[in-house]
Order: sequence, then structure tokens, then C-alpha cells
Amino acid sequence: MKTYKLIQLLKRDHDNRDTFLPIGTPREIRGYLRPVRSNSADALKLSQWRNENFRSFFSWICPDEYEVLNWLENYQQNVRDIIFVIETLSERSVGQLSLYNIDISTKSAEFGRVIKDKTGCEQDLMQYAGVSLLRWGYRTLELENIFLEVFSENLSAIAYYKRLGFSVLSIIRKKKSITDQGIIRWEDTDEITGGSSTGEVRQAVRMVIRKDDFTQRAGD
Repeated sequence: MKTYKLIQLLKRDHDNRDTFLPIGTPREIRGYLRPVRSNSADALKLSQWRNENFRSFFSWICPDEYEVLNWLENYQQNVRDIIFVIETLSERSVGQLSLYNIDISTKSAEFGRVIKDKTGCEQDLMQYAGVSLLRWGYRTLELENIFLEVFSENLSAIAYYKRLGFSVLSIIRKKKSITDQGIIRWEDTDEITGGSSTGEVRQAVRMVIRKDDFTQRAGD
């Protein structure tokens, strides 16, 4: 099935458990990745997670439930973006992961929107969830390279990505800008002024995991 049609199907049939991605090992399933639902329950959960972790993102927004729900309704039409909610076997939502900027011409995507619920997600479940999403990206979507970007000072996130097999590709700089609506965004820049003393320019790292490296590491 073509990549974009598959993503459309997953979004349309988000309640069909046959489309969920298993988390864990063949011997022990620990949970599932299920496509996010465009409903109030998921919108509320995503809003809470985003508000608790907004400084980890390159757009500093704190949307409420209704703003997220509106965003999810538009997201349903985007075939280059898929968000999965991490669910335990008891169907408790404990985090999220996504692949976005999926490009079948370059066989690449971005890995991100990674959030772990502070009260209910075990560390090894996040590890297994990340591996499951990467495996799906390489096996099912037939991607070759998966990238991500993260602030350099976010050491816990970088450690998590390295455990998944990501390696640093380059150091980049992000410049702070403020939209007319007052939203703070961190955008790519070549400027070297500012620095940590002003907060106007911050370092980030671009990381990559290639299909061959993942396959060797995961034993697929």
C-alpha cells in the first residue's frame, strides 16, 4: 500500500486495534502505539502534555483542549504527518510519538513530538515505543533516513535518542522570534550572536538514524 494512503487509512480507522503498532518484543507485548484520535479525550491529553513540556519544542505554545481539537481536525488531512499515542495494555495513555515531514521522494521523515507522561510511563516502555515507531517507519513506510532536532541542553532527550540509535549529524543554531500573536518560535539561523546570556540564539543538534544502522542495531 502506498505510504500516504496508508497514513490516511490509519487516521480514518484509528479505533481499529488491528492498526495499532505493538510495543515490546515478540515474546512480551508491553503496550501499543495507536493513531491519535480527533476527539476531546485525546485533545485534552495532548494539551496537558504540551503545556507541561512546551519549552522542549521550537514553538512555545500552550494550547487548550479546544485549540488542540481544532488542530487535530486539520491534521487529519495531512498525509505527511502521523501521531501515535502510547497506550499500556490497560489502555491508559502515557505518552506520544510521531513521524512527520514524511517524504516518499527522499524516503525520509522527522521523528519528534516525544512526550512521556510524568506519572504513568515507565522508561523502558518509552524505549520500546521508540523502537516500534522506527521499525514501522523503515519496514512499512520504506524510509531510508529518519532525522530529528533537539535543543542541545535537553540532555535527557538526547540520551533517549542515542539509546534508540540516533547519532549527531550537525550542530545548528536557533534564533528566537515572536509572532504577532506573541508566540515564541526558535528558527534556524546562521547568526552566532546572542548566546546563552541573552537567550536570543540557542544551540540545537540535528540527529539521524539510517535504515541500515537501525536494522543492524535492532537485529531486524
